[in-house]
Amino acid sequence: MVGFTGVVSAAALALPRLLEPLALIKVDSANGDFLSTEPWRLLTVALVHGSPLHLLFNLFAMDLGARLVQRLYGTQRLLLWYLLGVVGASLASAIWTPLIPSVGASGGVFALFGVALGAEWAHRPLVERGVRAALAQIGGLIAINLLFGLGLNVAGGGIDNAAHLGGLALGLLLGVLVPPTRAESMRSRWAGVISRGAGREQLYTLIMAFALLVIFMNWYSLALLRTTLPF
Repeated sequence: MVGFTGVVSAAALALPRLLEPLALIKVDSANGDFLSTEPWRLLTVALVHGSPLHLLFNLFAMDLGARLVQRLYGTQRLLLWYLLGVVGASLASAIWTPLIPSVGASGGVFALFGVALGAEWAHRPLVERGVRAALAQIGGLIAINLLFGLGLNVAGGGIDNAAHLGGLALGLLLGVLVPPTRAESMRSRWAGVISRGAGREQLYTLIMAFALLVIFMNWYSLALLRTTLPF
């Protein structure tokens, strides 16, 4: 996942003509809603970055988040939830800042961070010391990144905080609702039971996917509604 993102992003940085077909462009001057005609941009946005520094920072954060989620939930859930996180982050960005194109994988990375934080907060997974230390630091890392993004935007930067928060919210829900499948949780040990949540896990994932589909089908109306808000 990290390698594929890095290769495609590096190619787009070297050949800028690759950037436009993959970036999250939401509206155009002709008919407004452009994203609905090219929905793949909800995902491909994670494969292009604005600068080498942007790419390196996201790859480092992705590696950390992916390792934690893989340790807690396995590879299949990691990939599926990352993709859902990217879509959720893209939709949040489209609704909140429809006029501003976006690039980068940070929305999906925040979803991974959200899964890890939600699992740590709700289930207290019993894992080895290194993973435990990383889980204990994840909340602070999220806060630092959000504050950094807000600070840069105040100073005139272009951080897509809506995407960060959208991905984070989706990840938190998954982490809270679904107990870790590859680690015993403190919660289940206290209760004296073994968690059997495979059916619920699939249901929650389907609900998330369906909710994202509904939001996508109505994203432009939601974006217009958002412009009427006083903030």
